[in-house]
Amino acid sequence: MPASSAWTTESIFSWPIFSGRLWRTWTWDLEQTLGGKFNLIPFEGGSAGKVTALLGKKVDVIIASPSAVVANVQSGRFRILATLGSQRAVSFPDVPTATELGYTVVEDTVNGFALPAGTPEEIVQAYSKALEKVVADPTFVDAVGKLGFNANFLDARKQAELWDQREKEAAPVIAATG
Repeated sequence: MPASSAWTTESIFSWPIFSGRLWRTWTWDLEQTLGGKFNLIPFEGGSAGKVTALLGKKVDVIIASPSAVVANVQSGRFRILATLGSQRAVSFPDVPTATELGYTVVEDTVNGFALPAGTPEEIVQAYSKALEKVVADPTFVDAVGKLGFNANFLDARKQAELWDQREKEAAPVIAATG
């Protein structure tokens, strides 16, 4: 990797910025692991701008969801170096994870549903059981697999534990990067 390379990020108002482990923690982890410094270039509008910038050779690297790059990978315009999840992406089973390559960078995509504070426990449990059933349904698994994601279910307690863990992991990075 060059000492400095242009990488893309989402807009500062996008979901990854506000997720449990902030976007800058991903890039900080990668900078520390790879020994480089990234010129982070924010793009608004999801992955479209990032993909266009890479196609136009305006940036060196993008980090994007599998669904954003699958067509360009299949056409040979993009090459995936690694995935950042704890498991290989179902859409790219031959692409190793960063961990498999010896890098300690793991960023699983986690999405969830939220209910208002104070929702009665029986309603929380009803939603949880319904969502668990949906996530286990082969039609759902196939549909999200085509988008490049692995289907996994976390109940409310496990989701909260994961959120807390990611906030703890992000704290020293935020302190180090300002």
